[in-house]
Amino acid sequence: CHRLTNICFVDPLSTALIRKISMNIYELLKTMTEYKLSNSWTLDDKINLLRHSGHQCYDDGEYRKAASFYIQAIDQIQSQTDVNTNQNRLQCDIYLDLADTYIQDGQYQAADKSIHKTQEIAKRLNDCLRLAYCIDRQAKIEKLLGQHLQALNNFKKSMAMKLEIHGGDRNLDVAYSYNCIGIIHDDQLNYTDAQAMYEKALNIRREILGDNHPDVAQCFWNLGLIYRYQAKYPEALQMFHKALSIKMDIFGEHVDVANCYYNIALIHHHQRHYDLALAYNQRELAIRVSLQGDNFPEVALLYLNIADIYRHQMNFKNAIRMYQMAENIKINLYGKYHPELIKIYQSMAKVYKKLHSHDQAAAMKLKSREIEDDETDYQSCDDSEIRTSRISQTSNHETNLNKSIEDKGVLKDKDYFKHYTNALQHGCCRSDFIRITIIGPQFVGKSSIMKIFTQQGLIHESKATKIVDNTGKLINLVIYNVYDKHTCDFRVVLNGKVIIALQLFARQISSPIQNKINSAIDKNPKINARNEINPDRNKQPLAQDPNHYTSDSFCPCQDLHPTSDPFINDDNLSSKQDRFDQCLHTFQEYFQQVVSYKSKIDMDHHQYGQVWDFGGQAMYHVTHRPFISPNCIYILVFNIAVDIDQQVMTRNGQALPMTYMEAMEEWLTSVIGSHPSQHQISAEINEQGELFSLPIVILVASHGDCIGNVEESNRRFAAFEEALATSLPCYEKNICSSGIIFNGNPSDCTITTIADRQNCCNRLHHIINSFVEALPFMNNPIPIKWYILATILHTSKSSTANPIQVTAQMESIRTKNVQKIMTFQQVRYVTRACGLYENDENLRAMLLYLHDLGEIIFCQKYDIEGIIITDTEWLLNIFRNIIDLDENRITNLGIKHAFRKARRTGKMDEKCIDFALKKFNLTSQNKETIIQLMERYDIIGYIKTESKCRIGDRQFLVPYLLDSNINFMDLDKYHISDRLYIGYRKSDVPYIPDGIFYCLLAACLKEWNNPKVEIFHLYAKYHLIDDHYDIVIKKEKSHISLQYCYQNIQQSNAARNMMTSIETSLNCKRPHDIVRNKLNMIIQERLPKFKDTRCQYFIQCLECHHLTTISGYFKHDSTLTKCHRCGRLFNAQSLNDWMIYGRKKLRDQQSGVSCEFDRDDPRTYFYTIANFIGTDWTKLAAKLDLDIDVNAIKSENVKIFDQAIEFLKKWFNKNHPRSTSTMLKEALHEIDKTFIANMICNIDVA
Repeated sequence: CHRLTNICFVDPLSTALIRKISMNIYELLKTMTEYKLSNSWTLDDKINLLRHSGHQCYDDGEYRKAASFYIQAIDQIQSQTDVNTNQNRLQCDIYLDLADTYIQDGQYQAADKSIHKTQEIAKRLNDCLRLAYCIDRQAKIEKLLGQHLQALNNFKKSMAMKLEIHGGDRNLDVAYSYNCIGIIHDDQLNYTDAQAMYEKALNIRREILGDNHPDVAQCFWNLGLIYRYQAKYPEALQMFHKALSIKMDIFGEHVDVANCYYNIALIHHHQRHYDLALAYNQRELAIRVSLQGDNFPEVALLYLNIADIYRHQMNFKNAIRMYQMAENIKINLYGKYHPELIKIYQSMAKVYKKLHSHDQAAAMKLKSREIEDDETDYQSCDDSEIRTSRISQTSNHETNLNKSIEDKGVLKDKDYFKHYTNALQHGCCRSDFIRITIIGPQFVGKSSIMKIFTQQGLIHESKATKIVDNTGKLINLVIYNVYDKHTCDFRVVLNGKVIIALQLFARQISSPIQNKINSAIDKNPKINARNEINPDRNKQPLAQDPNHYTSDSFCPCQDLHPTSDPFINDDNLSSKQDRFDQCLHTFQEYFQQVVSYKSKIDMDHHQYGQVWDFGGQAMYHVTHRPFISPNCIYILVFNIAVDIDQQVMTRNGQALPMTYMEAMEEWLTSVIGSHPSQHQISAEINEQGELFSLPIVILVASHGDCIGNVEESNRRFAAFEEALATSLPCYEKNICSSGIIFNGNPSDCTITTIADRQNCCNRLHHIINSFVEALPFMNNPIPIKWYILATILHTSKSSTANPIQVTAQMESIRTKNVQKIMTFQQVRYVTRACGLYENDENLRAMLLYLHDLGEIIFCQKYDIEGIIITDTEWLLNIFRNIIDLDENRITNLGIKHAFRKARRTGKMDEKCIDFALKKFNLTSQNKETIIQLMERYDIIGYIKTESKCRIGDRQFLVPYLLDSNINFMDLDKYHISDRLYIGYRKSDVPYIPDGIFYCLLAACLKEWNNPKVEIFHLYAKYHLIDDHYDIVIKKEKSHISLQYCYQNIQQSNAARNMMTSIETSLNCKRPHDIVRNKLNMIIQERLPKFKDTRCQYFIQCLECHHLTTISGYFKHDSTLTKCHRCGRLFNAQSLNDWMIYGRKKLRDQQSGVSCEFDRDDPRTYFYTIANFIGTDWTKLAAKLDLDIDVNAIKSENVKIFDQAIEFLKKWFNKNHPRSTSTMLKEALHEIDKTFIANMICNIDVA
């Protein structure tokens, strides 16, 4: 012992460890010597020695031995007849030690038993602190099992107990709880909450332990990772440097220090600070070579990192030297033909080419091709081949994968797995699912028809649909049959489709390529040459070449902010190989499970329709948007017992201010306009081909029982068809008139009626099937992995009738990472973890496909990358709770009053939303995401106040909740302009849906946002605070009317000043242009079929009273125009009121003020330019004035429009009177924005 403690090691860590070990041996020998001399070894000495031995084995990773020592210590305590309090406390602590050992060894049930033993003793002792320790262990197990919510609740429960016991949070026990809670939030990518917890733990530990302690360093390390994940690189560097300083003082040269250097270098690499990145990588390299030797995977990884830095610095000779170092290590570890060498040789070839060493470059390419075997075959199956060969390379577990399947006696399964890994990248299959959506006005029998169709003729009483009903019914589109997703596991159906796709892919793949893949897996000794790697990733992290294919496709933790430079390797993480191994294990489990389904499900080639039912109430129209898909078949239901021009009736017999024709126009425009294509298909409905435009709308009738007479029913159906064709001629090719009339009377269940219903269902099924066979959506192939992602994101519970469970690995990924609300970034993480990720574009296509099926909601709008809702029914319940809040049993008077106020004013207080969301137990972050989602779809609009509102006190615009009787606006005390109409020709867009109008109100609220906005039924008044007038926007069937009004003022000077301000605003800001542009943008986004149509101004003819477009300009009379309908000339005062032709002339009955328009005032064109120039406003800035700080403008204004306006104002104010419209037009021409220059020239001409 004396010799051991006096050996001088170069490595301080080794010295410290040897001294610790020698002192332990010395103490043990001393104790044994004393026992021999005095023969007085007490029971407590034995227990402490056994526990101490357990600690030593635990630290060495020998968990079975550690458990044995702990059990012996417990047996020693329990061997006594009378155990005192201190010994019971010691027994608690040893049980906890035993639980920790079992947890580390993965024996969670045994750990749970030890925890329960501890709890029994602690309860007898009334020891609350040890009970809290037990809860900590339970939470740790839950975390490891992926049960994050339960783990989080238990850690919080334990922390509350510790706070009560210690009387505050200045205690290391509480700091431990803060740290554990932070880890849970970190795992869930909830970085804000994780950071808060880590900071609390850090403050306590620094106060108690001081600044120079490993636990303090760990807090800094955790915070550094949090900042790095969020790309907050300066803050991350600060944290990692603090952690580095502490670990250097304590450990000297140590693996933890090397890891700090690695993270610091990685951040500098991200920031392209290559000199600093190189310096820290070299420091890390020195430590790793000293501790691990030259022939270690992480050292090879470092050489690759350094080579990449040299390549960026154009230091090509040193780059080659580093690549050669990495090459030598890879060859020593894996042999000369390992796939990881491919990218090294390809990178070296590029560098040699830069050095003009073409012979060496060619030699490197040849080496790369030798590993690939044949360049032609590689190009034809490159990714799948690399993946397959990669599978045979990873570890003993993976190289024996096919053998393990053969050992089970399933020879075919070996080929299945080969096809699976190959098909995962290249395999495609037919799309076998489509949504069938039932739409129509309220109380027309949609739910009844849905019940009849999904229950094959049977029916019972049904309630009105609220917003949307995802029925969970699957209609077999080949053979009329119905499956219930609530009673049969939908994942089984999806996995059945995967099996069929694998079978088809196996037949289609070319023999030479398949033989090559088989050979790569089974026979090639070069590929299988690999040393065994220690599976303990904490001790020996495996290296992975970041340029290798598997890094891009399999690694779940790629950097989320990659640079565009292909030479930057931001993903050189030491645990890449382990994550790949995890993905491979997932594939193996999933594949074996899929193969097991072959004996449990029918291998059918059928296609299925998922049935959805949309609520018809007007208040639900705006909430339908997240659930509408262009790629589905619609069934439009009408009540054949009422006339199409009658008012829509509620279930209570109340007449609504909308006719059935208007309701039909609403529905048809909403669903047909959502399809972006003008594509036509040919479908054989009655044994003859007919052309239809997409999307398809099948017209069916309800309430046939109310007519009775078949001839009368057919006559009324024909009359309804004629009315639709007359009113909506542009939709004729979208509508399939089925002639089907359902009897939806639930009390009529006679055999004849049921047979008639079944006949109607069969006819409807035949029509749907005919369209499905012709739809591009159903015939275009889709990647197989899209179905696999559907099984992962599918959140419905497995059926008890079909108890086929997903794999443990897949279930673990789902439990840990799949939540009801996810960001695009989180879904990207899941797909990487499952090996399904290719690139963001492919992932978006995958999510849009699942959105079309109704499996998820995928919102990608404006400035957000994407929000994904994996449980559509859960989101629907949230919407129902908010919109139908008055139907709940509310006893809180404040909530009742707030909701009644929303019904009167169209403005909802946030406390109403909080009350509606209470039952869902949302976190504050999830609540904000739901609000953000509703704002993105214009379901609500945030109303700004003069002072900044705190969260919880906000107010939102909800015009669709307004009582339809609230339709009176008192404008008697105002001067009112003539109406100006905005809209489209009826032949282009025959109707503007209410949902579009509500979106327009929300968009205008963002433009003129203040609490003085007033909402009425289908119109609103916006107050323009700085301009002394109001804008009134009203929906009038297929157009939007505009008026402005301003207050009567008796004093002539004040009236004159007000008029001047209003004229300037109308002329320069042109609010009517703003409304028109916003309507146009909403139509383009929500109704893409009409994106090429032109939004125009209309005025009402004084002769025939029809709306007509503005035409012509008469030189001496700006109000004289010609009606396109009747051909008469008439004076349109609205042209003058709204200064359509740029004249600055308003009627004012009191003062008769009139001003002339200055055509050279560039402010006239600011809003027009800002609306159309987009991000090119910076080019305009470079032409007009280089001294104006565009970066400051960008930082102060989020919207592109606001940035452009702000620059133009600064330019005008700085250069006036030299800033002229001529300069503006010339600058627009110079930046190739001639069309904008022509637009403002047209205003001048007018």
